[in-house]
Amino acid sequence: PNGEPHPVVHVLKPKWIDSPGDQPPTILTHPADQTVEVRQTATFRVTATGTEPLFYQWQKDRTDISGATSPRYTTPATVLADDGVFFRCVVSNGFGTVASNEAKLTVILPPPTLAITSPRQGAEIHSRSVEIRYTRSGDLTGVDHLAIQVDNRGLVIVDDPGGVYKVRNLRAGKHTVKLTLADSNHNLLTNPEATDSVSFTVVLNP
Repeated sequence: PNGEPHPVVHVLKPKWIDSPGDQPPTILTHPADQTVEVRQTATFRVTATGTEPLFYQWQKDRTDISGATSPRYTTPATVLADDGVFFRCVVSNGFGTVASNEAKLTVILPPPTLAITSPRQGAEIHSRSVEIRYTRSGDLTGVDHLAIQVDNRGLVIVDDPGGVYKVRNLRAGKHTVKLTLADSNHNLLTNPEATDSVSFTVVLNP
């Protein structure tokens, strides 16, 4: 009304920018390759950073694993068919998604193992002969012989008799029988699980 010009008001549209705290996930530690014996479990771990909450999804050969939604994943008891599969973790939040490196699972057979099942340690045997019963397990590739040592006598190596070996002509008194797995060249296996021994006492009637 007084003839003065109206002030010009500039309205600026706000420019939205992400908060410095709004960060997509970043993998800090990738899962590592694992080697386990068959029937054992394997555990894979991942660490990540980014704006919370972070969501985790483990994958086996890039297929989601149901319920595997934490930074750590433990497999069920492994079977030989699990050998060579790959695991990774996909981490996401409201600002992005990232996948970890893949980790390889190697499943191996346990070492060749022999265990004497009969007679029991310290048993009394009322006979001059005794059947030594045993089991074999683990990776038995090429392992087809058995070494027998009675007391401190020399070794006898025979074709594996299939779980039972009969020791004959025992005198009265205490005896120790040691069995060791051996290969087709009569080489004794050196891993501790490949050897077992049992001590017993022969009691003969007068």
